[in-house]
Amino acid sequence: MRTLMPSRFLLSLLFIVILHLSQQSVAQIPRTLSYQGVLTDTAGTPKPDGTYNFTFRLYAVASGGTAIWSETKSAQVTRGLFSTILGSITSFPDSVRFDRQYWLGTQVAASPELSPRIQLTTVGSSFSSLRADVAQTVPDNSITAGKIAGGEVVKSINALKDNVTLAGGSNVTITPSGNTLTIAASGGGTNSWAANGNDITNTNSGGVGIGAAPLAGYKLDVNGAARMTPGGSGGAINFSTPNAETGMTIVGTNRADIRFDGNLLKLLTATGTGVPASTSGIVITTNGDVGIGSTAPGAKLRVQNDFPNGGGVYAFTTDGIGMHGQSNNSGVGVEGIADVPSGIGVSYGVFGSCSAGYGVYSSGNTGASGTKSFRIDHPNDPTGKYLLHYAAESPDVLNMYTGNAVTDADGYATITLPDYFDEINRDPRYTLTVINEGGTDFVQAMIVQKIRDNRFVIRTSKPAIEVSWEVKALRNDLWVRTHGAPVEAEKQGRERGKYQHPELYGMPNEMGMNYRPEMERGKTTPPGKEKQ
Repeated sequence: MRTLMPSRFLLSLLFIVILHLSQQSVAQIPRTLSYQGVLTDTAGTPKPDGTYNFTFRLYAVASGGTAIWSETKSAQVTRGLFSTILGSITSFPDSVRFDRQYWLGTQVAASPELSPRIQLTTVGSSFSSLRADVAQTVPDNSITAGKIAGGEVVKSINALKDNVTLAGGSNVTITPSGNTLTIAASGGGTNSWAANGNDITNTNSGGVGIGAAPLAGYKLDVNGAARMTPGGSGGAINFSTPNAETGMTIVGTNRADIRFDGNLLKLLTATGTGVPASTSGIVITTNGDVGIGSTAPGAKLRVQNDFPNGGGVYAFTTDGIGMHGQSNNSGVGVEGIADVPSGIGVSYGVFGSCSAGYGVYSSGNTGASGTKSFRIDHPNDPTGKYLLHYAAESPDVLNMYTGNAVTDADGYATITLPDYFDEINRDPRYTLTVINEGGTDFVQAMIVQKIRDNRFVIRTSKPAIEVSWEVKALRNDLWVRTHGAPVEAEKQGRERGKYQHPELYGMPNEMGMNYRPEMERGKTTPPGKEKQ
């Protein structure tokens, strides 16, 4: 059976179309079209009576393109004639306003769509008059702000043939100037947007919302990602969700992020434009702790560098304190830890260096649980070894003075000590050693006058004898008089019940008074890397 055919069979098709608006009252103009045609075979013979399936499509172009509306329905064909109402099953969308040229395509059953398409006539396009038809019957008070947006005004009056009367009210002024007519209004609602060249200004007291109504109190509220750029290759600032966190990114040749994951505020940087690591910058916890290189500070400030030979904190000042640490009560002002297994190594818990003053200075007592020594380059192998000498320990705080003296012809010698000796010392102890190199006589030496006015006198049993002398005295300056020098002291506070070196007593590290869990050897996760 032949039905409506493509263009090569167009001469064999008799097709009559009548398109008109349904006759309705002006106030109820329907969005439908009546359609009538004749269905024949290729010889022009009307198709047998019966019900046929039709698909109608509306296009904005004569050929090709995509249908902007379609409807499939059945229609009764009698002696080749059929009629239907287009839009009765599938309504025309609002975008199809019939204010421009359209073309109608027809398809019967599964046959190809008829070509060419039918160009709608003026009657079929009369939908565009719908608004004009109803304008004469606009109900009272029906033109509201929902119909005409606030701030819209007439900018000009063109192609007028009759007189136009403009009347000003109490707040309206009309000012003519040559061919220009200015209408100004004061009071009431105003349009706060103003254009000045390339600038746009809004002086309204409210806010501007993009993507949603603005939140009260904000001049600009953007619901969604936002981007600012100076143009060209100058980079950009993006307000979005970097790394699935709330924040912003600053992208140029490299990248910086400001992010907040609900617990940590992060200021991070990266070489290149990839997502910066969580330890590549500064983080601030919700309780105010700051971490640099660490996402788990555990202190008001933690600086961590896990790279070999990298520094942690560098402080510099021309004339002042480079770094200051203070703790009240039983705390620690400055703590330095170098976690090395054994030996002298090349690590320092605290290192101080000064070319003229003190490398390390203590304004108070100084203590050490290990040995105290000086360390210098070994004189016999300065590039391969160190030479260490250790301090002598004593329960007494002693000052020591030594020297050599030669007795006179009568066997006497006066030893003069520093002029401050009596001010800072008490209970002196003396040692005399006779030096009689090459002599055969047994020579004795003794103290004949104890220290008085910072001097003491010795005598030998033979004249002109060299004597090596040593004086040790208890330190008695104002510091020691005030604070004393206890030999045994009770452990206090957090130190009580703990060991300085628990491993020496076969106890676990947790029993150490300076135990820090993060400093345990063998940790596979560096401290501060627990959370990414």
